[in-house]
Amino acid sequence: MRPALLVWALAVFVLVALAGAPATFWSRWVPWPEGWAPQAVSGTLWRGQAERLGALAPLRWRVRLADGPALEVSAGALQRDWHAVVRGWPWAWQATLEDGGPGPASGELVRLEGAWQGSVLVRGQGRRCVAAEGGLHAPRLVLIAPWGMPLGRGDLELDCTGPPRLNARLERAGHHRFALTALPDARRSDLAGSVEPGSELAALLRQFGLIDAGQQRFETSMSW
Repeated sequence: MRPALLVWALAVFVLVALAGAPATFWSRWVPWPEGWAPQAVSGTLWRGQAERLGALAPLRWRVRLADGPALEVSAGALQRDWHAVVRGWPWAWQATLEDGGPGPASGELVRLEGAWQGSVLVRGQGRRCVAAEGGLHAPRLVLIAPWGMPLGRGDLELDCTGPPRLNARLERAGHHRFALTALPDARRSDLAGSVEPGSELAALLRQFGLIDAGQQRFETSMSW
């Protein structure tokens, strides 16, 4: 056997063996942000799950090699089961995200009800997002905890034409309209909104100091 072929075979064997190690072993080496350390991890890097990872509960993953490498992830958030698939290589990859249906209630203080339609397709190179298509749209969102309130239509879109930004809109005709832009690179979110007289959200916005009595429009920024 030629030396180059032997080295290649040995490298493949080592990678397969490492990926087959328990996922709990690998999770100890990751510098997780505060509150994001995984809980109740089982399985391997090839296929496994965690009871919770930050705001995601539960989290499941599977690696497929047929037709090119692909990582399939299913995660619970906002009472929905979100499905994501990442395909390709680190230098040229694409990812899709869509709502997979109702998910388990995992004890969040804020709970929403409503299905998201559509999907988001992201293309990237390394850590850089180079293009994004599609979006997620919820025709009817309802806040069910900590109290009940209809919220209206929700829209989510990712823009990668410059620094990546996540654009979110929430609108209920005759009641309120909000627009949120999240800038991951700057770790900042910009929120602008307006409420109509008699809107159910007006009192809540006054409690948070976003508007004064009689005020209907506001703008604010948050760092994170």
